[in-house]
Amino acid sequence: MVLISAISFSTIWPLYGFCPGVSLIGVSCFKYKKVRLNYGIPGFILILMSIYYFLFSFNIIKTSFHTASYFAAPVLIVGILVIFVLYYFLQKRHKELVWKRDDSDDLTSEEFPFPDDDL
Repeated sequence: MVLISAISFSTIWPLYGFCPGVSLIGVSCFKYKKVRLNYGIPGFILILMSIYYFLFSFNIIKTSFHTASYFAAPVLIVGILVIFVLYYFLQKRHKELVWKRDDSDDLTSEEFPFPDDDL
């Protein structure tokens, strides 16, 4: 009980991003038996952001969040662009990574039970 009172909300608030990230990846593994990109990428991003915020919450990074954000934002943008370019070239070699319209991500009758007669 003493441990719970010693931890404040200002320290553990990144859990509110970490838990949904793990849940997205878990749902993808449970439903599709593999990590799907439409679940895995947002889950992975939430987990990475939460780890980044945990570094500031536990004072592992001693600089202020404001100062670190000025330097991290360009690095993150360039890193994301590099990942997109690498994924593009990876798709050219491995056609199974290309998303097809007839994939199982389309809405099925159990996920979208309303008729589309009004459209």
